[in-house]
Order: sequence, then C-alpha cells, then structure tokens
Amino acid sequence: MRRAAARSAGALTVITSSAELDAYVARREACLRAAGAAPRCNFTAALLGVEGAHTIQAAPSATAGVEALHAAGVRLLGLHHFADNTAGGSVHGWERGGLTPWGASVISELERRGMLLDLAHSSMQVLHDALQIVTKPFLVSHTGVAALCRGPGDRTLSDEAIRDIAAKGGVIGIGFWDEVTCSRSVGGIIDALHHVARLVGWRHVNIGSDWDGGTSVPPGLDAAGVAQVTEGLRRKGYGGEELAGMMGRNGLRVLRAALVPAPSSA
Repeated sequence: MRRAAARSAGALTVITSSAELDAYVARREACLRAAGAAPRCNFTAALLGVEGAHTIQAAPSATAGVEALHAAGVRLLGLHHFADNTAGGSVHGWERGGLTPWGASVISELERRGMLLDLAHSSMQVLHDALQIVTKPFLVSHTGVAALCRGPGDRTLSDEAIRDIAAKGGVIGIGFWDEVTCSRSVGGIIDALHHVARLVGWRHVNIGSDWDGGTSVPPGLDAAGVAQVTEGLRRKGYGGEELAGMMGRNGLRVLRAALVPAPSSA
C-alpha cells in the first residue's frame, strides 16, 4: 500500500494518525466544494486493518504482537474472523467463549497505541466482556440487526447489544450481504440502518458493506450504487447531517477518537 501511495502522485493517502485523517478530509471537502456539480476529486485514502488476532498470537506477548502490527502501519484490528483464537471466541467458533486475559491485554494495548478495535466476528460473550474494559469508542464494522434478521451463527446484534455498544460511544456498521439483512434488496440494508438509528440514534450506525468477493449483495450495489442506500434513507426522513453521519462520518468519528494525533514514524 505504501508503494501504491508513493507512485500515485497524491491520489492515494495512507492514514496512520488523526492529523493525517483530518488533513485528508479537509482536502477532500475543499475539492468537493470547488468542483460544484461536476466533481473531479479523483483521490482517496486508505488505512491498514487486520481481521483476526490469530495473526499475532505467536508473538511473545499481546504487547509485542500489537507493537508489531503498529510498526507495520496497521491502525485497526478485529479480534476475530472465522475461528476462535487466543483472544477468545469467534461467533463462528466451537465454544463461542469469552474474552481471555490475553485478549484483554490486546484491547488495552490497542487503545494505548492509537489503534481502533473492531469486534465484528467476535462472540457475543467476547463483546460483553470487552464492553466492561474498553475506554474508547470502538467499531463493529460489518454486521446486522437480529430484530430483523437472525441470520446464521448469531452474526447479527440483539437490541440489547446495540444499546450497550452505543452507550460506549461505539458505531455499528450494517453489512450489505444477504446473510445479515435476510434480503436480496437494498431495502433490507436501509431497514437495518433505520432500526439502529431509531433504537440508539443515528450517530451510532454506519454503512458496513463487506465487499470481499465472497458475499452476495443486491444487484447494482457497487460503490456507485450506494446512492440507492442514501436515497432510501432520505425517503425515511433523514436529512443532511444524519445522512452524512450514517454514510461515513460516524465511522470517521470513532477512528479519529482511536488514532493518536501525530503522524507515525513507523
């Protein structure tokens, strides 16, 4: 990613700090204002994330593992993916156990170093345990709403869990694929976003997509097609600030809260 950014002539920015994030957002907003009705703001930003703490469980300690990720430029860590690991149970795992002391140390080290915690794919017990120790807002980056879609493997969040996440300042990303919306239409995504917004407020929900090539999303829902989601939310009565929050600024808020101010020298 660094090589891609270096040869992009400014088209790709790598984010490692809140200062870099703020500078990028200001640059993009200034470009959009200047472009008017015909935007030509052909640049973007990226942030390195890792899905699953199994990638660092062979390190001498949780601290050493997180330090290695941080030194590599990683600024987001999801504790789990499709299997249990040393941090605790995955929602897809055999026991779906709780957070281990090693996992608790990982969370503490993430917060200390300025990295965002993601609890998508973690078991409900890990989520409950993590809520007892987190001190910064965190992310559940791609999930769904159990009240609307149970889905396989408890991959969606109960209303109680949604309230608990919001109480900690967290943000819930609503996935686009059929297993978490129980729908092959954009309407299922809109309904899930609307449910969370009604339950805990629009500041705690964000689009979560999960375009990874292995999911089934509604027809036409590519990057340009996200306008369908925006328009559907508008029809439900959401206005400018609310739409901007749900379509991305809420995610930026928790990321900004997690990152350290100064750019990294890593």
